Amino acid sequence: MKYILGIDTTFHTSAVGLVAADGRVLSNEKIDINFNNENAEKFFNFHTENIISLLKPILEKYLNDIFLIGATNKEGAFHSMPVGVIIASVLSHFWNKPLVGVDHEISHIYANWLERDSSDFVFPIVVLNISGAHSDIRLMKNHHDIVKISDIFWHDSEVKFGGLGVLFGSACYYLLNIKVNRGEGAAYLEKLAQGGQPKYYKNLNLEVQKENGNYKFKNSFPYLKKQIKELGYFALGLEERLQFQKDFACSLYEAVFDSLVKILSDAITGFGSAEIHLSGGVAANRMLNGKLDDFCKKNRFIFKSPARLDFCGDNAAAVAIAGYYKWDLLTIAEKEKNRFIKIEPSQWYYKYYFNQFFKD
Repeated sequence: MKYILGIDTTFHTSAVGLVAADGRVLSNEKIDINFNNENAEKFFNFHTENIISLLKPILEKYLNDIFLIGATNKEGAFHSMPVGVIIASVLSHFWNKPLVGVDHEISHIYANWLERDSSDFVFPIVVLNISGAHSDIRLMKNHHDIVKISDIFWHDSEVKFGGLGVLFGSACYYLLNIKVNRGEGAAYLEKLAQGGQPKYYKNLNLEVQKENGNYKFKNSFPYLKKQIKELGYFALGLEERLQFQKDFACSLYEAVFDSLVKILSDAITGFGSAEIHLSGGVAANRMLNGKLDDFCKKNRFIFKSPARLDFCGDNAAAVAIAGYYKWDLLTIAEKEKNRFIKIEPSQWYYKYYFNQFFKD
């Protein structure tokens, strides 16, 4: 059996994965950085050290069986993604392994192909891809043709992470004032929600506007901040405040996920889709999986989300399988030329980074 090596340093995760062409995962290891301090030097050194340590046991055992290397080269941060691309390029050059670049957002979509037989999929497929940096709806007509139908935003700023995962994290850090590390807020909020009830669901009338084919949760953050204040959160005692956090988290997830189901229903009209997939970091949320599963059963769609939790967020197994399907579609001539991959970082992240760290 021949394998695909995946390398990912999109943002705060150093990841290495090894996947067979049939989607079987042999290894999917990663180390996350605490990015409270987003100093570029810290990112470079963190990723370089960790990728090398994660690669060592794989290369010692499987080097001769690796026939392709996939590395994230598009839609990542400019101060982290190049580390993985450079390491992948060096391996490709010295060990004469073909190399293919992978779009970070597309890799999330292909997480659903891990540990599943390719014959189990029916095109066309609509994908709800919900993460921290990006949230969108895509249509997969086939492996050749994957188009974005709509973006989903939770704010108006051009210099903030646009994905709904960050809305949940921000609700944890800045609305409920719960002190957890950045990047961990959405997961912590979900744990709270599992112990709560949707007591404040009717108080959260989130406004979603459709503009130029995209969907925007209008003024979501100031609106939620106002609701929390009016519900008397800051006047509560310690024990009451903890229960409020659980019930508010549950209510917020219910309100946002109900809105997502409505958005999805509106966006997919007329595409004749056979399947609906959920992908991205927020695909790990059981409540969202349940709501989409119910929606699909009622409307006779096939529903899929990643087969394992570690396939949901940034991970190199998804990069590897996405790289394989991209490589498989290339002509022989294109494969011969494919010894160099261009680095294409997210343009919005330039704005975010310079806005945050290079103010006068």
